[in-house]
Amino acid sequence: MNSLRTAKRFVFPLLGLWVLLYASFSLIKPPLIDGPDAVNAEAAREMAVTGDWVIPHINGVRSPQTPPLLIWATAACFRVFGVSDHTARIPLALAVLALFTLTLTLGSRLLLTPVAGFYAALILVTSCGIFLFGHLLFPVVLLTLWLTLAVYFFWRSLRVHSWQTSAGFGAACALGFLSIGLAGVLLPIGIVLLFLFYTNNLRHLSRWRPAVGVGVFR
Repeated sequence: MNSLRTAKRFVFPLLGLWVLLYASFSLIKPPLIDGPDAVNAEAAREMAVTGDWVIPHINGVRSPQTPPLLIWATAACFRVFGVSDHTARIPLALAVLALFTLTLTLGSRLLLTPVAGFYAALILVTSCGIFLFGHLLFPVVLLTLWLTLAVYFFWRSLRVHSWQTSAGFGAACALGFLSIGLAGVLLPIGIVLLFLFYTNNLRHLSRWRPAVGVGVFR
């Protein structure tokens, strides 16, 4: 009963904001703009049409340097819902939903109160930067999502020394790499190392079973 009241009090208002800002009129307007926004949409369209899900193509030219995760997700939506501007934005809208849900969870557990998680998610879902990049086919929102997920698993590892948290961290780094390249790996690892160095707790790495995370990443 208490969990239901908490959901109504915190989750439902955030879900309403997400629908208003990311899953309604904003899926349709404005149209895709020239530049990387339209280029990534075209790469996804060509992937959906040709069925080549390995390497993105742009105007028929192989583009192996393009991080594929956003292209894969957009192409899958094109296959299911058809090619359109609003369909291209569905993966990012869902990524924002996952991001604010994860922020709500992390904030609530980190500060031991759902109120903190609610305000953290509220700030995030109404942020100008998240709103902007949640409507452009750039992988910034995906990077933010996987970085937050990696931090969540690292925070969990400080309390429970288990291989699952190491595996989750490795998976988050792998998804970050597929989303934006090397920055998706270096950022979470750098945050972890700086935190452990600052807190004089580098020995935590040996307890965390990093080999498991490396194995999942590979």
